[in-house]
Amino acid sequence: MIAGEFIGGNPALSTDITLADVDPYGRGWLYSVRGKPEPNTLDVQGYTEMLDLTIDKMQETAHSGEKDEEDPSCQT
Repeated sequence: MIAGEFIGGNPALSTDITLADVDPYGRGWLYSVRGKPEPNTLDVQGYTEMLDLTIDKMQETAHSGEKDEEDPSCQT
């Protein structure tokens, strides 16, 4: 979240929407805002790290569940 003023959307997306997929942190930006982000707002690197950690935890949980199903000694 950010407190500020919405400046506008990326005009390049009106001619090539795929920019949002192929270059999201460069030419494919979505919108511009002038203001101050909240203190707990993550930058791109912080957000990517958070997603990576979350995905790792989800995969660990999924894999541990698979082991329980395959190994009869783990079932109750």
